[in-house]
Amino acid sequence: MAGDTLRGITAVSAVNGLAVFPSLDFGRPRSLQLVATSPRMVGALSSPMTVTAGPASVARITQAPTSGAVAAPLAPALRIGLFDSRGNAAPANGAAQAAIAAGPAN
Repeated sequence: MAGDTLRGITAVSAVNGLAVFPSLDFGRPRSLQLVATSPRMVGALSSPMTVTAGPASVARITQAPTSGAVAAPLAPALRIGLFDSRGNAAPANGAAQAAIAAGPAN
């Protein structure tokens, strides 16, 4: 898992020959395999797995227009990205909406 972060408790005691890791999660989406180790025992490698981003929870402007004219498209085009709670690009499809939140008094 080079370059990734495995979060949660990564070392537990086995009970009746079984070690359970109930709180593990990953820092970013990716494809990977897990490695299990224990002192004086042969390690094990999991089957390949894919970790995906969480649900979209944050919208961010990823490209803001720098100019505009009445009745003409803004340039460059406004881009809004949807991200999960950890900042990973969320695999979301659907409608997005832009509005003016504040502007000049006139």
